[in-house]
Amino acid sequence: MHTGAALPSVPEGATLHEALVEILNKRLGMTTVVDGEGVLQGILTDGDLKRILLQGGADLALPVSRVMSRSPRTIDKEALIAQAVRSMEENPGGAITSLVVLDGRGRPEGVLHLHDCLDLRAR
Repeated sequence: MHTGAALPSVPEGATLHEALVEILNKRLGMTTVVDGEGVLQGILTDGDLKRILLQGGADLALPVSRVMSRSPRTIDKEALIAQAVRSMEENPGGAITSLVVLDGRGRPEGVLHLHDCLDLRAR
């Protein structure tokens, strides 16, 4: 799980440019979007950015809150790896590669990437 400084996160007032920089710097293909209390409000993925570009709406000054996914897939930190992989593979909208791990107050504690799960399963 990617935690602490490795956890991609921007405030909901961030711009698309700021979110893009976070996505590129943290190298997970996504960033969480949190409110002033640190509670998860949504996520923005590199796929979301590609769709925005294809639609011609590439205004990088646009607030991330206007285009983020407001119902991201999350998982409890106590969940088993098998549950995480199943959740990523059986996502109703198609397979995904990351889950946000939340604490008991709805704050991102980390991001679990599919590659992390597969690496652990191989051991």
